[in-house]
Amino acid sequence: MADLLKCMECGGMVSSEAYKCPHCNTGRDGIRGVNCTICGGFLKFSEARHIKLGEYS
Repeated sequence: MADLLKCMECGGMVSSEAYKCPHCNTGRDGIRGVNCTICGGFLKFSEARHIKLGEYS
């Protein structure tokens, strides 16, 4: 049975079996967030991309 998860990107509720968020179109990998290799926490997919690109200091 599918569970409902809160999308890390937009906060909408998404089925655990969904391939992407129906609200913001984030793919399955981004729904649960991205594991930060520096702090060990979970970030929004969009935030993780910015850090990787060096846009945050």
